[in-house]
Amino acid sequence: MSLIDTFFNPEVIASSLPALLRGFLNTLLLGIMSIVIGIAVGLAISLLRLYGPKPLRWLAIGYTDIFRALPVLVVLI
Repeated sequence: MSLIDTFFNPEVIASSLPALLRGFLNTLLLGIMSIVIGIAVGLAISLLRLYGPKPLRWLAIGYTDIFRALPVLVVLI
């Protein structure tokens, strides 16, 4: 059995292709939804920061400052 037969078996690739495509579509959908939700939340916070009443303005400023101050690894966890 050669290296190509071991790691690039066409039967295994063909049988797992539907699961891989489902995973790819789920990943694509999750990425698009994350971008849309992130833009909507960011727009809402920026509008609150510019035009909101004083208590909501301070809340938006605090939220922004907290996430700017946190390291990326802490936010990801």
